[in-house]
Amino acid sequence: MSYTAIESSIESGSPVELYKFVVAGGSTYYFATGSDTISYGGQSYVPTVVTRDTISNDSKSRMEVLKVTVPGSHALAQLYANLVPAFMTTVNIYRMHRTDTSNTVVNLFSGVVRMVSFTEKDGTADIGVMPVSGRFSRNAPRYTFQSLCGNILYDRWCKVDKTLFNVVGAVSSMTSAVQFTVAGLSAQPDQWSNSGYVIYGGDYRLIINQTGGVITIITPFSVNINGLTVTVYAGCDHSQTSCNMKFNNGVNFRGFPSVPTRNPFSSGV
Repeated sequence: MSYTAIESSIESGSPVELYKFVVAGGSTYYFATGSDTISYGGQSYVPTVVTRDTISNDSKSRMEVLKVTVPGSHALAQLYANLVPAFMTTVNIYRMHRTDTSNTVVNLFSGVVRMVSFTEKDGTADIGVMPVSGRFSRNAPRYTFQSLCGNILYDRWCKVDKTLFNVVGAVSSMTSAVQFTVAGLSAQPDQWSNSGYVIYGGDYRLIINQTGGVITIITPFSVNINGLTVTVYAGCDHSQTSCNMKFNNGVNFRGFPSVPTRNPFSSGV
């Protein structure tokens, strides 16, 4: 019997769902419903207690968040226990039948994790997943009429080569979980990495201040990085001056530096 015939059958179906969670720049988690490990796409999907809401296919469902419930103690859920990972987590849900000799696997759902909440009583974590289609339902201008550059530092429009503006060094001391010293960073001027970021192990944090070799980040890493090697990237305040003087990149500046600073509607003509 074909997958479609088995899926619509009352007695022949033996469904298994496979869940693939990919943390960009980090780990990938593979779950399978049922009691058996399932091999698919060269990966092993391990038995995990996982449930979900009904997946809707109507036009209104593209903005609805799908709830997927997993054990709260699982490593995936624990990534969200104290803070939200800096990288996006994508989700794919596949469905197959043990009785399907053709081994057809159907992609039921693709989305992005939007939120995670924990239920202490049940020891579970509810993962809210926005369908991929929901990301295309919003209209947002990339550029606006403003004095600051609308590019994102190091992106394909900015074109600054980030390999030329980074410092690799060990964390030599820590004042706190959000403030520490990076070896070699003191060779750069103060505030060189402000609004930049520091990366360790595929995760990154925004830098809110740098004085000498000491940086302050917005939230702590999930692991103790004392003694570990990190990479610090220069930041940008998106002004034309920084674009020209710091990055020598004025040709790619996408702001309007001559925008008047006085608003005639509030101060009069």
